Amino acid sequence: YITDYSAAKDLEAALLAGEKIGFLEEGAEISLKGKLTEEFVCGEEASACRAGVLVSPFRYEKKPFPLTLQLVPKCVTVGIGCKRGMTKEQIKQAVQSRAAEAGIFSKAICQAASIDLKKEEPGILGFCEEEGLPFLTFSAQTLQEQKGEFTPSAFVCRVTGVDNVCERSAVAASGGKVLAAKRAYEGVTVAFAGQTERSVQKWG
Repeated sequence: YITDYSAAKDLEAALLAGEKIGFLEEGAEISLKGKLTEEFVCGEEASACRAGVLVSPFRYEKKPFPLTLQLVPKCVTVGIGCKRGMTKEQIKQAVQSRAAEAGIFSKAICQAASIDLKKEEPGILGFCEEEGLPFLTFSAQTLQEQKGEFTPSAFVCRVTGVDNVCERSAVAASGGKVLAAKRAYEGVTVAFAGQTERSVQKWG
């Protein structure tokens, strides 16, 4: 997903002018197929470039290049828990709200996950169909076996048999770790997980 088409045009102009273009990827699993052409430079050399490409699912106020074109890869899993009967609009609003709060582009979401008790939940199914997302579900036992730190809920455990649905299901589906802990939105809980962590690098 291209975040800014005007930046894409400016970067194209920089390429045509013979400038070297910096290239930064966030996360080891984000890897473009093939090799970069000689116009692109990586690593420490990239920091000297005026224009560059950043591949990341996260939003940053400070960019690594004066002229930055950000590409958003689909590499984030959304975990969803909800009360019975929540609409697809309510699910969508909750997911978008949590993404905005966490500084994650909603376009980075590649799949949704939940407990198998929700595999026929109309609101989640409708949301996933509208967004074109695969929907994965897991048993309570599988979710409970996930490794990591999760936000427990005694109520959720009594109802589902596992102390957390959205965080654990996102981790189970992504094979990664929690990127944004669960947040509740009037009957819907949302969390994000993946193998890409936000960089602690201070651009520039």
